[in-house]
Amino acid sequence: MGDVWMLLLLGLLALISPIIAIKRPSPRAKAQLDKSFKTQAIDVDGTRYTASDFEVLYRKEAYFRSQGYGPKSYQLDAEWILRAPNGGYVFGIAQSDPEESEFGIRWTWRRLTEERARHALLHDAKAYRSAFGESPSDKERGGAP
Repeated sequence: MGDVWMLLLLGLLALISPIIAIKRPSPRAKAQLDKSFKTQAIDVDGTRYTASDFEVLYRKEAYFRSQGYGPKSYQLDAEWILRAPNGGYVFGIAQSDPEESEFGIRWTWRRLTEERARHALLHDAKAYRSAFGESPSDKERGGAP
């Protein structure tokens, strides 16, 4: 009976392992995203800034393994919200595009009003608090945790 349980456990592990591997990117894939971001020049209200000029308020990344191996073997969908030195906000979307650049990542930038930036961060109280101070959910509970 013990052998049956062991076989079932090994079978379950064999089924779960690929799912875990798909969801977890290699450190190299994350490094590619960071390197790609550092090359960005972003226009905000007629002024061009480099990536290092911005404060990253929020960053969410999703990686999916595609065919093959290596730094371009992951499909990427990332969303970032940044604050520019002039106080403006931008929303960035990074997507895999092996033909686009040496990093295989294409960035699209959109200007956000402060109101939209606040609304976009409502689901992440920590990021909201970091960017704007007390979050609306903190006010409802009577203060920050």
